[in-house]
Amino acid sequence: MSQIEENVKYLVDREKSRELHCTYTVSAWADIWLKTFKESNLRKTSIEKYKRTIKHIKARFGDMQIANLDVVECQTIFNGIDKPSVKDDCFSLLKEMLNKAVICRYIDFNPLNAVEIKKHKKKHGKAFTREQEERFVLACETNYRGLALVIGLYCGLRRGEILALTTDDIHLDERYIVINKQMQNGEVVPPKTDSGNRNVPIIDVLYPYLKDIDFSKHERLFPIKEHAILEHFHNALKASGLDDMGFTLHTLRHTYITRCAENNISIAVTQKWVGHATSDMTQNVYTHVNDDFEKEEIAKFNKGVNDTINQVKKAV
Repeated sequence: MSQIEENVKYLVDREKSRELHCTYTVSAWADIWLKTFKESNLRKTSIEKYKRTIKHIKARFGDMQIANLDVVECQTIFNGIDKPSVKDDCFSLLKEMLNKAVICRYIDFNPLNAVEIKKHKKKHGKAFTREQEERFVLACETNYRGLALVIGLYCGLRRGEILALTTDDIHLDERYIVINKQMQNGEVVPPKTDSGNRNVPIIDVLYPYLKDIDFSKHERLFPIKEHAILEHFHNALKASGLDDMGFTLHTLRHTYITRCAENNISIAVTQKWVGHATSDMTQNVYTHVNDDFEKEEIAKFNKGVNDTINQVKKAV
């Protein structure tokens, strides 16, 4: 036997003789994984979201040892999870946890690599039509916190971004609003990503609502809790006759991005204004085609085709 063959045999035998001694349960490993590998790199809100998902994982897998997880048993458990969002979150997080266990040599195989999960389609939010938008804005004019909703609608802001606004963020002369913070669980924190830091233009229809703000106070524009703005939103919906139609506070953001698309604002610019990290989110998730806009596009298409046909007829 050559030296190379002996070296290869030695390495193979060593790997075969390696025994994985791991008695961690899924519950124990989940706590170790979160505390050791994740917490230092996550925001407080993200940690809380992870903990909620881990609670679901522990309820189904907690007492099982990670070294003894069986593919069929795992598949059966996931098949029994009725709520698609819970199933997706548990699968993604448990798979990540077990991948780390493989890297750490606690297990030699991740059984979730063989588990099949049907991807469910997430529900996309709804945008106001132009007529619905007009009715909503009129209702906001008589709402105590209507200005917060109008800013959200005409700037495409998230709830936390609206609530964190201060008078110093509003630049009327230069016509833009600075977005550099958000309200999360009662605390003002930085944006989740770098793209969240941005300047949003004050468009003409928004300007009249801002010109009477008292800019001498240098404080939060809307010193209310996160649930309060939801109440004002639903009151405005009811006043405008748009309640019970599936609209949410995020409809304001959906509507803003949809209006950008309708007015041929480039995806790159829209992405910058709304603070998306990628253009896919802007284009595929938030942009809606409303009936009134579609009818205008159909008329435009018909005119183009008819003009071409008439030109051909004249040439003949």
